[in-house]
Amino acid sequence: MKKFAFAAAVMALLTVFAVSCKKDKKDKIDTTPTVTWDANGNFATCEITDKMEASVSITATEGIQDMTIKFTKIPVTLVGLVNQHIAVSDNRATSKNNNLATLDLINDSSVAAWFKELNITVPATIKGSTGCTINFKTLIGNLMSNQELENDETISFTLSITDKEDQNVTKSLSFHYTEGPEITVKNQAFTLAVPGKIEKAALVVSSASTSLNNKLSGSVYDGVKVNDGIQLDLIENSTAAGKLAGYGLSTGSKLKGLTKATLDLTKFINEVVLDEIKTDKSVGTHSFTLTIEDANGKVANGTAQYEYSE
Repeated sequence: MKKFAFAAAVMALLTVFAVSCKKDKKDKIDTTPTVTWDANGNFATCEITDKMEASVSITATEGIQDMTIKFTKIPVTLVGLVNQHIAVSDNRATSKNNNLATLDLINDSSVAAWFKELNITVPATIKGSTGCTINFKTLIGNLMSNQELENDETISFTLSITDKEDQNVTKSLSFHYTEGPEITVKNQAFTLAVPGKIEKAALVVSSASTSLNNKLSGSVYDGVKVNDGIQLDLIENSTAAGKLAGYGLSTGSKLKGLTKATLDLTKFINEVVLDEIKTDKSVGTHSFTLTIEDANGKVANGTAQYEYSE
């Protein structure tokens, strides 16, 4: 009986120990720092636009000890601008590190002051904080403020965070730049270069001719009256697009998505516009303003003019 009681007591202790171990394991919380990008959960390459959402959130339960942003790709034209904000000489972009600088947000007073001035990080004092945000849109915007990037350029970083328990996390971020639309006007023709692909296209005709305005806003073209004239949507307005296509213009699905196009209004002006402005003898300048928006929301305008005299 004594042996049996002793064995039972041992088993009870082992059971308590096992349950205690399981409880400890269950209660242990992973405090490794995390990085999230609400607008871009998978950290895919982000297009640089005025509307991009590029705020990244860091959570570090144990408190942030170190944080760096290392450039992994940068246009050569921006290297000098970055270097002027770095006080730690070893972190500056040089030939030794392939012109890829490192921004130390905690141990470099110059970088910290730069970020604080632009309100790039919140809170401004990062060391010891359990969480912060970094607005990469503000950072990139500041770098580009006096320097236009070439089409198809990329700016990439590796963000590294280490907490006070020496736990660390790294994340790669990449931003791509596509040049906005460019419109060249010669006589009554618009030549378009749109690397980001044509998404929207609208022609506004500004004229003092009542006859022309009535024609364009009527059922034949279904144009829309706007502050400065009659707007003809070349993609979404199937009536206007169909009529203008008859005068040699690319419209609708034949225009949307293109990176290059020429829209020549000569035939439209000679065969439609001229007849209407002759009707009410509308002498003077008649303007045709083309607005192009690409798939990234970047916009360009160009204006052609026709002068009528009797």
